[in-house]
Amino acid sequence: MENGVANFSNNIRTKDTRSVYYLITFLFDFAAGLTLATYVLFLLSKGLDLFQVMLINLVFMVANFIFEIPTGAYADYFGRKKSIILSFIFLIVALLVYFESRNIAMFILAEILAALHFTFASGALDAWMVDSMEKKGYVGKVDYIFSHASIIGKLATLLAGLIGAYIGSINLALPFGVGAVVAFAGLLVSIFYIHEDDRVRQALSFSSSFSHIGQVAKDSINFGIRHKVILWLVASSLLAQLAFQPLNMYWSPRMNELAGNQIWLMGWVWAGMCLFMMLGGFLVKVLLKKEKTYSWILIATALFLSLPIFLSSISNIFSIVFISFLTYEIGRGMLTPAHKSYLNKHIIGEKRATVLSFDSMIGKLGAAIGLVVFGWVAKNTNIQTAWFISGMLLLFLIPIYLKVRHNEIELSHS
Repeated sequence: MENGVANFSNNIRTKDTRSVYYLITFLFDFAAGLTLATYVLFLLSKGLDLFQVMLINLVFMVANFIFEIPTGAYADYFGRKKSIILSFIFLIVALLVYFESRNIAMFILAEILAALHFTFASGALDAWMVDSMEKKGYVGKVDYIFSHASIIGKLATLLAGLIGAYIGSINLALPFGVGAVVAFAGLLVSIFYIHEDDRVRQALSFSSSFSHIGQVAKDSINFGIRHKVILWLVASSLLAQLAFQPLNMYWSPRMNELAGNQIWLMGWVWAGMCLFMMLGGFLVKVLLKKEKTYSWILIATALFLSLPIFLSSISNIFSIVFISFLTYEIGRGMLTPAHKSYLNKHIIGEKRATVLSFDSMIGKLGAAIGLVVFGWVAKNTNIQTAWFISGMLLLFLIPIYLKVRHNEIELSHS
Protein backbone atom coordinates (compact mmCIF):
# COMPACT_ATOMS: atom_id res chain seq x y z
CA MET A 1 0.00 0.00 0.00
CA GLU A 2 2.76 2.44 1.01
CA ASN A 3 4.75 1.57 -2.13
CA GLY A 4 1.65 2.19 -4.24
CA VAL A 5 1.08 5.63 -2.70
CA ALA A 6 4.77 6.47 -3.09
CA ASN A 7 4.78 5.39 -6.74
CA PHE A 8 1.65 7.40 -7.44
CA SER A 9 3.14 10.50 -5.75
CA ASN A 10 6.30 10.09 -7.79
CA ASN A 11 4.24 9.74 -10.99
CA ILE A 12 2.41 12.97 -10.17
CA ARG A 13 5.71 14.80 -9.61
CA THR A 14 7.02 13.55 -12.95
CA LYS A 15 3.74 14.57 -14.63
CA ASP A 16 2.86 11.04 -15.69
CA THR A 17 -0.21 11.44 -17.91
CA ARG A 18 -2.30 8.61 -16.50
CA SER A 19 -1.65 9.51 -12.87
CA VAL A 20 -2.45 13.19 -13.40
CA TYR A 21 -5.58 12.22 -15.37
CA TYR A 22 -6.75 9.96 -12.54
CA LEU A 23 -6.02 12.60 -9.87
CA ILE A 24 -7.88 15.37 -11.73
CA THR A 25 -10.80 13.01 -12.35
CA PHE A 26 -10.90 12.27 -8.62
CA LEU A 27 -10.78 15.94 -7.61
CA PHE A 28 -13.42 16.99 -10.14
CA ASP A 29 -15.80 14.29 -8.98
CA PHE A 30 -15.05 14.69 -5.26
CA ALA A 31 -15.64 18.46 -5.31
CA ALA A 32 -18.98 18.15 -7.09
CA GLY A 33 -19.85 14.87 -5.34
CA LEU A 34 -20.00 16.49 -1.91
CA THR A 35 -23.34 18.03 -2.95
CA LEU A 36 -24.90 15.18 -4.92
CA ALA A 37 -26.60 13.26 -2.09
CA THR A 38 -28.30 16.38 -0.72
CA TYR A 39 -28.54 18.73 -3.73
CA VAL A 40 -32.26 18.26 -4.45
CA LEU A 41 -33.05 18.26 -0.73
CA PHE A 42 -31.17 21.60 -0.50
CA LEU A 43 -33.30 23.12 -3.26
CA LEU A 44 -36.51 21.75 -1.73
CA SER A 45 -35.47 23.24 1.63
CA LYS A 46 -35.38 26.66 -0.07
CA GLY A 47 -39.09 26.36 -0.88
CA LEU A 48 -38.91 25.00 -4.45
CA ASP A 49 -41.31 22.29 -5.65
CA LEU A 50 -40.38 19.30 -7.84
CA PHE A 51 -41.11 21.15 -11.09
CA GLN A 52 -39.10 24.22 -10.01
CA VAL A 53 -36.15 21.96 -9.14
CA MET A 54 -36.29 20.64 -12.69
CA LEU A 55 -36.43 24.17 -14.09
CA ILE A 56 -33.32 25.18 -12.13
CA ASN A 57 -31.51 22.22 -13.67
CA LEU A 58 -32.96 23.12 -17.06
CA VAL A 59 -30.86 26.30 -16.87
CA PHE A 60 -27.78 24.10 -16.44
CA MET A 61 -28.69 21.91 -19.41
CA VAL A 62 -29.54 24.81 -21.73
CA ALA A 63 -26.32 26.59 -20.76
CA ASN A 64 -24.44 23.35 -21.45
CA PHE A 65 -26.06 23.12 -24.86
CA ILE A 66 -25.02 26.68 -25.69
CA PHE A 67 -21.46 26.44 -24.33
CA GLU A 68 -20.44 22.91 -25.40
CA ILE A 69 -19.26 23.51 -28.96
CA PRO A 70 -17.49 26.87 -28.35
CA THR A 71 -15.63 25.50 -25.32
CA GLY A 72 -14.76 22.25 -27.10
CA ALA A 73 -13.42 24.19 -30.07
CA TYR A 74 -11.52 26.44 -27.63
CA ALA A 75 -9.79 23.33 -26.26
CA ASP A 76 -8.93 22.07 -29.74
CA TYR A 77 -7.57 25.47 -30.80
CA PHE A 78 -5.95 26.98 -27.69
CA GLY A 79 -5.08 23.82 -25.77
CA ARG A 80 -6.64 21.34 -23.36
CA LYS A 81 -4.71 22.60 -20.31
CA LYS A 82 -6.19 26.11 -20.54
CA SER A 83 -9.67 24.59 -20.77
CA ILE A 84 -9.17 22.42 -17.70
CA ILE A 85 -7.85 25.36 -15.66
CA LEU A 86 -10.86 27.48 -16.65
CA SER A 87 -13.14 24.58 -15.73
CA PHE A 88 -11.81 24.46 -12.17
CA ILE A 89 -12.13 28.24 -11.80
CA PHE A 90 -15.79 28.17 -12.82
CA LEU A 91 -16.44 25.20 -10.51
CA ILE A 92 -15.01 27.06 -7.52
CA VAL A 93 -17.12 30.15 -8.20
CA ALA A 94 -20.29 28.10 -8.85
CA LEU A 95 -19.95 26.24 -5.54
CA LEU A 96 -19.33 29.47 -3.63
CA VAL A 97 -22.40 31.10 -5.20
CA TYR A 98 -24.52 28.11 -4.16
CA PHE A 99 -23.04 28.28 -0.66
CA GLU A 100 -24.25 31.89 -0.35
CA SER A 101 -27.44 31.46 -2.40
CA ARG A 102 -30.66 32.88 -1.00
CA ASN A 103 -33.01 33.02 -3.99
CA ILE A 104 -33.76 31.61 -7.43
CA ALA A 105 -31.66 34.26 -9.20
CA MET A 106 -28.56 33.03 -7.36
CA PHE A 107 -29.46 29.40 -8.16
CA ILE A 108 -29.66 30.32 -11.86
CA LEU A 109 -26.29 32.13 -11.75
CA ALA A 110 -24.69 29.15 -10.02
CA GLU A 111 -26.08 26.75 -12.64
CA ILE A 112 -24.71 28.88 -15.51
CA LEU A 113 -21.28 28.92 -13.86
CA ALA A 114 -21.50 25.16 -13.26
CA ALA A 115 -22.33 24.68 -16.94
CA LEU A 116 -19.20 26.61 -17.92
CA HIS A 117 -17.21 24.36 -15.59
CA PHE A 118 -18.68 21.24 -17.15
CA THR A 119 -18.30 22.32 -20.78
CA PHE A 120 -14.71 23.50 -20.43
CA ALA A 121 -13.88 20.09 -18.89
CA SER A 122 -15.97 17.84 -21.16
CA GLY A 123 -13.91 16.63 -24.06
CA ALA A 124 -10.80 18.58 -23.03
CA LEU A 125 -9.64 16.31 -20.19
CA ASP A 126 -10.27 13.09 -22.14
CA ALA A 127 -8.76 14.55 -25.31
CA TRP A 128 -5.65 15.66 -23.42
CA MET A 129 -5.18 12.18 -21.99
CA VAL A 130 -5.71 10.36 -25.30
CA ASP A 131 -3.49 12.73 -27.28
CA SER A 132 -0.74 12.63 -24.63
CA MET A 133 -0.73 8.84 -24.54
CA GLU A 134 -0.60 8.64 -28.32
CA LYS A 135 2.36 11.06 -28.47
CA LYS A 136 4.22 8.90 -25.96
CA GLY A 137 3.72 5.85 -28.15
CA TYR A 138 1.33 4.11 -25.76
CA VAL A 139 0.36 0.78 -27.32
CA GLY A 140 -2.30 -0.34 -24.82
CA LYS A 141 -6.01 0.34 -25.06
CA VAL A 142 -7.20 3.70 -23.71
CA ASP A 143 -10.44 1.79 -23.03
CA TYR A 144 -8.80 0.47 -19.86
CA ILE A 145 -7.77 3.97 -18.80
CA PHE A 146 -11.36 5.20 -19.29
CA SER A 147 -12.61 2.21 -17.29
CA HIS A 148 -10.14 2.87 -14.46
CA ALA A 149 -11.03 6.58 -14.48
CA SER A 150 -14.73 5.72 -14.27
CA ILE A 151 -14.08 3.57 -11.20
CA ILE A 152 -11.92 6.29 -9.62
CA GLY A 153 -14.57 8.91 -10.33
CA LYS A 154 -17.28 6.78 -8.76
CA LEU A 155 -15.08 6.13 -5.72
CA ALA A 156 -14.62 9.89 -5.39
CA THR A 157 -18.35 10.57 -5.57
CA LEU A 158 -19.05 7.69 -3.18
CA LEU A 159 -16.80 9.10 -0.49
CA ALA A 160 -17.85 12.68 -1.19
CA GLY A 161 -21.58 11.92 -1.15
CA LEU A 162 -21.26 10.03 2.12
CA ILE A 163 -19.29 12.86 3.74
CA GLY A 164 -21.56 15.48 2.17
CA ALA A 165 -24.70 13.87 3.61
CA TYR A 166 -23.34 14.04 7.14
CA ILE A 167 -22.16 17.62 6.57
CA GLY A 168 -25.56 18.42 5.07
CA SER A 169 -27.28 17.06 8.16
CA ILE A 170 -25.71 20.02 9.97
CA ASN A 171 -26.39 22.57 7.24
CA LEU A 172 -27.46 21.73 3.68
CA ALA A 173 -25.30 24.58 2.31
CA LEU A 174 -22.03 23.33 3.85
CA PRO A 175 -21.22 20.69 1.17
CA PHE A 176 -20.96 23.49 -1.41
CA GLY A 177 -18.38 25.39 0.67
CA VAL A 178 -16.25 22.32 1.28
CA GLY A 179 -16.50 21.42 -2.42
CA ALA A 180 -15.04 24.82 -3.37
CA VAL A 181 -11.97 24.08 -1.24
CA VAL A 182 -11.46 20.71 -2.97
CA ALA A 183 -11.91 22.34 -6.39
CA PHE A 184 -9.19 24.86 -5.51
CA ALA A 185 -6.80 21.94 -4.89
CA GLY A 186 -7.75 20.63 -8.33
CA LEU A 187 -6.97 24.02 -9.85
CA LEU A 188 -3.44 23.90 -8.43
CA VAL A 189 -2.91 20.39 -9.78
CA SER A 190 -4.06 21.40 -13.25
CA ILE A 191 -1.78 24.45 -13.27
CA PHE A 192 1.39 22.72 -12.10
CA TYR A 193 1.08 19.09 -13.24
CA ILE A 194 -0.68 19.00 -16.61
CA HIS A 195 1.95 18.85 -19.31
CA GLU A 196 0.97 19.88 -22.81
CA ASP A 197 3.15 20.86 -25.73
CA ASP A 198 2.90 24.59 -26.32
CA ARG A 199 0.61 25.33 -29.21
CA VAL A 200 2.05 27.94 -31.55
CA ARG A 201 -0.77 30.17 -32.75
CA GLN A 202 -0.57 33.05 -35.13
CA ALA A 203 -1.44 36.44 -33.68
CA LEU A 204 -5.19 36.83 -33.96
CA SER A 205 -7.62 39.61 -33.30
CA PHE A 206 -10.55 38.96 -30.98
CA SER A 207 -12.92 38.48 -33.92
CA SER A 208 -10.41 36.33 -35.82
CA SER A 209 -10.04 34.05 -32.80
CA PHE A 210 -13.77 33.39 -32.77
CA SER A 211 -13.73 32.84 -36.53
CA HIS A 212 -11.02 30.17 -36.21
CA ILE A 213 -12.83 28.51 -33.30
CA GLY A 214 -16.02 28.51 -35.35
CA GLN A 215 -14.27 26.84 -38.28
CA VAL A 216 -12.83 24.12 -36.03
CA ALA A 217 -16.30 23.52 -34.60
CA LYS A 218 -17.95 23.41 -38.03
CA ASP A 219 -15.42 20.95 -39.48
CA SER A 220 -15.61 18.67 -36.44
CA ILE A 221 -19.41 18.58 -36.32
CA ASN A 222 -19.62 17.88 -40.05
CA PHE A 223 -17.20 14.99 -39.53
CA GLY A 224 -19.40 13.60 -36.73
CA ILE A 225 -22.61 13.92 -38.75
CA ARG A 226 -21.14 12.22 -41.82
CA HIS A 227 -19.72 9.36 -39.74
CA LYS A 228 -22.78 7.14 -39.16
CA VAL A 229 -21.33 5.24 -36.18
CA ILE A 230 -20.62 8.50 -34.38
CA LEU A 231 -24.00 9.95 -35.41
CA TRP A 232 -25.99 7.04 -33.93
CA LEU A 233 -23.88 7.01 -30.78
CA VAL A 234 -24.64 10.71 -30.37
CA ALA A 235 -28.35 9.90 -30.86
CA SER A 236 -28.08 7.35 -28.04
CA SER A 237 -26.68 10.09 -25.79
CA LEU A 238 -29.78 12.21 -26.41
CA LEU A 239 -32.19 9.40 -25.54
CA ALA A 240 -30.23 8.16 -22.51
CA GLN A 241 -29.85 11.62 -20.98
CA LEU A 242 -33.53 12.38 -21.56
CA ALA A 243 -34.54 9.20 -19.73
CA PHE A 244 -32.05 9.68 -16.88
CA GLN A 245 -33.51 12.96 -15.60
CA PRO A 246 -36.35 11.77 -13.32
CA LEU A 247 -33.99 9.12 -11.94
CA ASN A 248 -31.10 11.53 -11.32
CA MET A 249 -33.30 14.24 -9.82
CA TYR A 250 -35.92 12.36 -7.82
CA TRP A 251 -34.11 9.44 -6.21
CA SER A 252 -33.30 11.35 -3.01
CA PRO A 253 -36.77 12.82 -2.29
CA ARG A 254 -38.46 9.50 -3.07
CA MET A 255 -36.08 7.33 -1.05
CA ASN A 256 -35.93 9.87 1.76
CA GLU A 257 -39.71 9.74 2.00
CA LEU A 258 -39.78 5.93 1.92
CA ALA A 259 -37.04 5.85 4.63
CA GLY A 260 -38.92 8.23 6.92
CA ASN A 261 -37.00 11.49 6.33
CA GLN A 262 -33.49 10.37 7.28
CA ILE A 263 -31.12 12.76 5.46
CA TRP A 264 -27.95 11.05 6.76
CA LEU A 265 -29.19 7.75 5.30
CA MET A 266 -29.18 9.31 1.83
CA GLY A 267 -25.38 9.39 2.06
CA TRP A 268 -25.33 5.61 2.44
CA VAL A 269 -27.85 5.24 -0.37
CA TRP A 270 -25.56 7.38 -2.52
CA ALA A 271 -22.55 5.29 -1.48
CA GLY A 272 -24.35 2.12 -2.56
CA MET A 273 -25.25 3.69 -5.89
CA CYS A 274 -21.63 4.68 -6.48
CA LEU A 275 -20.35 1.22 -5.56
CA PHE A 276 -22.63 -0.39 -8.09
CA MET A 277 -21.63 2.16 -10.73
CA MET A 278 -18.03 1.18 -10.03
CA LEU A 279 -19.06 -2.44 -10.45
CA GLY A 280 -20.45 -1.51 -13.85
CA GLY A 281 -17.15 0.12 -14.83
CA PHE A 282 -15.28 -2.99 -13.71
CA LEU A 283 -17.67 -5.19 -15.70
CA VAL A 284 -16.86 -3.25 -18.87
CA LYS A 285 -13.16 -3.87 -18.26
CA VAL A 286 -13.81 -7.62 -17.87
CA LEU A 287 -15.92 -7.77 -21.02
CA LEU A 288 -13.27 -5.90 -23.02
CA LYS A 289 -10.63 -8.38 -21.89
CA LYS A 290 -12.92 -11.14 -23.17
CA GLU A 291 -12.95 -9.22 -26.46
CA LYS A 292 -16.68 -8.55 -26.43
CA THR A 293 -17.65 -5.93 -28.97
CA TYR A 294 -18.70 -2.45 -27.90
CA SER A 295 -22.16 -2.78 -29.42
CA TRP A 296 -23.03 -5.92 -27.44
CA ILE A 297 -21.69 -4.35 -24.25
CA LEU A 298 -23.95 -1.36 -24.84
CA ILE A 299 -26.97 -3.59 -25.50
CA ALA A 300 -26.34 -5.35 -22.18
CA THR A 301 -26.01 -1.91 -20.61
CA ALA A 302 -29.45 -0.93 -21.92
CA LEU A 303 -30.99 -3.96 -20.20
CA PHE A 304 -29.28 -3.12 -16.90
CA LEU A 305 -30.61 0.42 -17.22
CA SER A 306 -34.22 -0.27 -18.16
CA LEU A 307 -35.51 -3.43 -16.50
CA PRO A 308 -34.77 -2.54 -12.83
CA ILE A 309 -36.44 0.84 -13.25
CA PHE A 310 -39.77 -0.82 -14.02
CA LEU A 311 -39.62 -2.64 -10.68
CA SER A 312 -38.55 0.44 -8.70
CA SER A 313 -41.39 2.43 -10.26
CA ILE A 314 -44.15 0.08 -9.10
CA SER A 315 -42.93 -0.64 -5.56
CA ASN A 316 -43.32 1.50 -2.44
CA ILE A 317 -41.06 -0.67 -0.27
CA PHE A 318 -37.75 1.06 0.45
CA SER A 319 -35.61 -2.10 0.23
CA ILE A 320 -37.07 -3.13 -3.16
CA VAL A 321 -36.72 0.35 -4.63
CA PHE A 322 -33.16 0.62 -3.30
CA ILE A 323 -32.02 -2.79 -4.62
CA SER A 324 -33.62 -2.15 -8.03
CA PHE A 325 -31.93 1.22 -8.24
CA LEU A 326 -28.57 -0.34 -7.41
CA THR A 327 -28.99 -2.73 -10.34
CA TYR A 328 -29.79 0.22 -12.60
CA GLU A 329 -26.55 1.88 -11.41
CA ILE A 330 -24.57 -1.07 -12.80
CA GLY A 331 -25.85 -0.03 -16.21
CA ARG A 332 -24.92 3.60 -15.61
CA GLY A 333 -21.41 2.53 -14.61
CA MET A 334 -21.08 0.49 -17.81
CA LEU A 335 -22.42 3.21 -20.09
CA THR A 336 -19.80 5.95 -19.66
CA PRO A 337 -16.57 3.99 -20.37
CA ALA A 338 -18.16 1.89 -23.12
CA HIS A 339 -19.69 4.92 -24.85
CA LYS A 340 -16.52 7.03 -24.54
CA SER A 341 -14.29 4.23 -25.82
CA TYR A 342 -16.58 3.51 -28.77
CA LEU A 343 -16.64 7.20 -29.74
CA ASN A 344 -12.88 7.70 -29.41
CA LYS A 345 -12.26 4.63 -31.55
CA HIS A 346 -13.83 6.47 -34.51
CA ILE A 347 -12.67 10.09 -33.93
CA ILE A 348 -9.53 11.52 -35.53
CA GLY A 349 -7.21 13.33 -33.10
CA GLU A 350 -7.44 16.96 -34.20
CA LYS A 351 -11.25 16.91 -33.98
CA ARG A 352 -11.48 14.89 -30.78
CA ALA A 353 -12.38 17.54 -28.20
CA THR A 354 -15.00 19.18 -30.41
CA VAL A 355 -16.68 15.91 -31.44
CA LEU A 356 -16.75 14.79 -27.81
CA SER A 357 -18.26 18.16 -26.91
CA PHE A 358 -20.82 17.70 -29.72
CA ASP A 359 -21.81 14.36 -28.18
CA SER A 360 -22.02 15.98 -24.74
CA MET A 361 -24.03 18.92 -26.15
CA ILE A 362 -26.64 16.63 -27.72
CA GLY A 363 -26.82 14.71 -24.44
CA LYS A 364 -27.55 17.99 -22.67
CA LEU A 365 -30.29 18.74 -25.19
CA GLY A 366 -31.89 15.42 -24.28
CA ALA A 367 -31.46 16.19 -20.59
CA ALA A 368 -33.11 19.60 -21.04
CA ILE A 369 -36.10 18.00 -22.73
CA GLY A 370 -36.25 15.38 -19.99
CA LEU A 371 -36.19 17.99 -17.23
CA VAL A 372 -39.21 19.80 -18.65
CA VAL A 373 -41.21 16.72 -19.61
CA PHE A 374 -40.57 14.69 -16.47
CA GLY A 375 -40.87 17.72 -14.21
CA TRP A 376 -44.38 18.20 -15.59
CA VAL A 377 -45.16 14.47 -15.29
CA ALA A 378 -43.96 14.29 -11.67
CA LYS A 379 -45.87 17.42 -10.64
CA ASN A 380 -49.13 16.32 -12.29
CA THR A 381 -48.92 12.60 -11.49
CA ASN A 382 -46.12 11.27 -9.29
CA ILE A 383 -42.46 10.25 -9.33
CA GLN A 384 -43.33 6.59 -9.93
CA THR A 385 -45.06 7.38 -13.22
CA ALA A 386 -42.07 9.42 -14.38
CA TRP A 387 -39.77 6.49 -13.55
CA PHE A 388 -41.93 3.99 -15.45
CA ILE A 389 -41.85 6.14 -18.61
CA SER A 390 -38.09 6.49 -18.17
CA GLY A 391 -37.69 2.71 -18.13
CA MET A 392 -39.64 2.44 -21.37
CA LEU A 393 -37.40 5.01 -23.07
CA LEU A 394 -34.23 3.26 -21.94
CA LEU A 395 -35.40 0.06 -23.66
CA PHE A 396 -35.35 1.96 -26.97
CA LEU A 397 -31.56 2.24 -26.66
CA ILE A 398 -31.33 -1.36 -27.87
CA PRO A 399 -32.44 -0.73 -31.49
CA ILE A 400 -30.14 2.31 -31.62
CA TYR A 401 -27.13 0.22 -30.58
CA LEU A 402 -28.10 -2.41 -33.15
CA LYS A 403 -28.06 0.36 -35.75
CA VAL A 404 -24.59 1.41 -34.56
CA ARG A 405 -23.40 -2.17 -34.98
CA HIS A 406 -24.86 -2.37 -38.49
CA ASN A 407 -23.11 0.86 -39.55
CA GLU A 408 -19.79 -0.25 -38.07
CA ILE A 409 -19.94 -3.50 -40.04
CA GLU A 410 -20.72 -1.56 -43.22
CA LEU A 411 -17.81 0.81 -42.49
CA SER A 412 -15.37 -2.07 -42.03
CA HIS A 413 -16.40 -3.53 -45.40
CA SER A 414 -16.08 -0.25 -47.29
